[in-house]
Formats: sequence, structure tokens, C-alpha cells
Amino acid sequence: MADFFCCARPVGVVGLSFPSRKALPHKATGDGGEPLVLVLDEVDAGIGGETAIAVGAAIGELGRRHQVLAVTHLAQVAARADHHGLLRKEVQDGRTRSGLVWLAGPGRVRELARLLSGHPDRPEALAHARSLLGA
Repeated sequence: MADFFCCARPVGVVGLSFPSRKALPHKATGDGGEPLVLVLDEVDAGIGGETAIAVGAAIGELGRRHQVLAVTHLAQVAARADHHGLLRKEVQDGRTRSGLVWLAGPGRVRELARLLSGHPDRPEALAHARSLLGA
């Protein structure tokens, strides 16, 4: 079984790169072959609602057989991930740097709530985020 990694990306961050596929953890597929590494950058652009839920489920299914890194702005997709990261961009001393913070527990719920509503602390957004994680 492989993994589905998901990264939420605030507007303006340009991407994520790995120096080699060895930078992502591998797991054997059980069929003697090595899983593929799939990088999906905003394949869910322009969709929402039921379609977003279906796309999240399909990407999650891919993650059962392959390593999947999906960059998304949709909580419906991010909630299906095995691992959830937040990509951030900052400028220090005139240099732009991108960084990744892995989220779990309450931090993940707050980020899903932010993706859903723009307000990570609103009770209704947090409840919706928790319901997506339970789906």
C-alpha cells in the first residue's frame, strides 16, 4: 500500500519539488513492482461540491497503489489524504522561500476549516471539517 500526501497551498506559492523520488517515502505495492510517484498540481481547479468529493475519492484510491502528492485548495480533496501538509511562502532578505509544514489532529482540522470558509476558528467550519475527515 502506498500513500496519498496532500498539500494545501495559499495563493502565490509556486510549487513544491523534490530532488529525487527517494525524497518521498516508498512502500512496496505487494505485486513485486515499485509504486509510481504521481504529483498532481491543482487537478481539482474549477470544481466543487459533489464533484470535489468524487475527485478526492479517486485520488485517494490512487494513493492505495502509488505515492500521490496532490496540491489542492479544496478541503474535500485534502480530507481524503493520508498525510496533510501546508505549503507556505515567505520573503526573507529579498529571497522568496517556500516551506512545508505537516499537519495532524487539531491543526489539520483548522486548516480544512480555513479551506472551507476562510475562517479556521468558526464552529460551523470546524464541524464541517471534522465531518469531512470522518467520511
